[in-house]
Amino acid sequence: MLVKASEGAGDTAFAVPPVQLTAVALVGLAAGAPAALRPASRAAPLGVLLAIATD
Repeated sequence: MLVKASEGAGDTAFAVPPVQLTAVALVGLAAGAPAALRPASRAAPLGVLLAIATD
């Protein structure tokens, strides 16, 4: 059944929709940048050795 459904699919090209790709990238950036600010602001004042030290 799968072979019959994909027999005619060999002559089509893979198309990347640029508008949707850009929209997903912008949404990811808008969500990821604020999510990274809190950990970055907490880690900024720490020294490198203090940050990696374990008790």
